[in-house]
Amino acid sequence: MAYSQLGGGRGARDEKGYIYIIRDGNKHRYKVGATNNPKRRLSELKRELNNTRLSVKSSKKVRSMKAAENEAHQYLKQNKKIKQEGTSEWFQGNYQTIQGIVKRACKKFPAYNFGIRVQFFHNDCSQFYSKQSM
Repeated sequence: MAYSQLGGGRGARDEKGYIYIIRDGNKHRYKVGATNNPKRRLSELKRELNNTRLSVKSSKKVRSMKAAENEAHQYLKQNKKIKQEGTSEWFQGNYQTIQGIVKRACKKFPAYNFGIRVQFFHNDCSQFYSKQSM
């Protein structure tokens, strides 16, 4: 499936969706990307990369996924503790640092007003948790 069909990619309309962090258990690296369905995106990446050791570490719903993704990538590139793999969306570094940077970017594009409960994924997307938005 083309990336633009996932709600991202160049020329795609910027819309609400998710910013995700996917961990590659084989290479200890993290992909930071945007999609409208993190569970489906995980399945697609597993097929594309022939890698079953991928897992969704976190995902956050945002109102403008391409803008939030671009912001997260810019912050990650500026952080000297994070190493980017070429020009890709894959990054190496401490997960807590990467997660903190992604959260910072997502706060600029909140999906809901304060007080609304949002759903987010945990690890393999089979478990859902509900948490008060901040």
